[in-house]
Amino acid sequence: MSSVINFLPAKTFLAGEYLALEKREGLVLLTNPCFQMEYKSGQHLNIHPESPAGRYYEDHLSYFKNYNIEFKDPFLKHKKAGVGASTAQFLGLYSFKNPVFTDSDLLSTYLKYFTGSVRPSGVDILAQNHQNISSIEGGHVQEVLWPFKDLSFLIFFTGVKLNTHEHLESLKNLETSHFSTALSKIKKGLFEGQTENFLQGLNDYDQELRRQSFLAPSTKDILNRIHQIDEIQSQKIILASKGCGAMGSDSFILIVPRKFRDFTKERVLKNIFQGDEAYFLAHEEHLYQKENQSL
Repeated sequence: MSSVINFLPAKTFLAGEYLALEKREGLVLLTNPCFQMEYKSGQHLNIHPESPAGRYYEDHLSYFKNYNIEFKDPFLKHKKAGVGASTAQFLGLYSFKNPVFTDSDLLSTYLKYFTGSVRPSGVDILAQNHQNISSIEGGHVQEVLWPFKDLSFLIFFTGVKLNTHEHLESLKNLETSHFSTALSKIKKGLFEGQTENFLQGLNDYDQELRRQSFLAPSTKDILNRIHQIDEIQSQKIILASKGCGAMGSDSFILIVPRKFRDFTKERVLKNIFQGDEAYFLAHEEHLYQKENQSL
């Protein structure tokens, strides 16, 4: 058989961390570069057998046994994490076996591969089945374009990996009302192109993460140092910032005026990450669109 390649976007929570657990609600940015799942003749799989994708493969071995399946992770060489490799693996296998399916089909199958008191929300894998910005509520997905001509987002890795599953098991007395209010502002800003609501909502969400101690000390330190960079501080470039994902540990996002996007990226890489480009993930021009798939 000729080679078949499945492209699967990287994902970053814009907002909705912790709300996803209760309400399957969140805003997720889908970006290039993509993960790839390549199918050729043979029999091979380079995915951990105990992962959800590995167990799905084993359960459907009669279908997959004649395929050499190679998962390609563009972030692996940098040892950065938190952008959806595990869910991309499952989605890749599932969508290859089931060319036509609904979000509901995907979610119900995925969740069968989790046991115990804490199961994932499934928001991540639902988002990765879509493009641009996925707005998810109660399992329903709506795709949103970045509406702000004068604003940019910049996503950076922290280089620190949190064991999300262990963190979720430790959660107690989670308060979500302030998160819900902030997310409503962010969504209103996105859907209606309202800059003020969008920025206020993101900053409110960030403050609530900090209030409930859901911001990793390492990320807090990085954000503090960025805000103190002379050129950034003097020009009041950063309009909003927050850690992304569980404890904001894996990555963070900055919202800046479009005219300062490249300037901010260069200053952050230089001052915080010794100029290492591997710590930069994406900005708004890297939003994933299915017709423009790329590694």
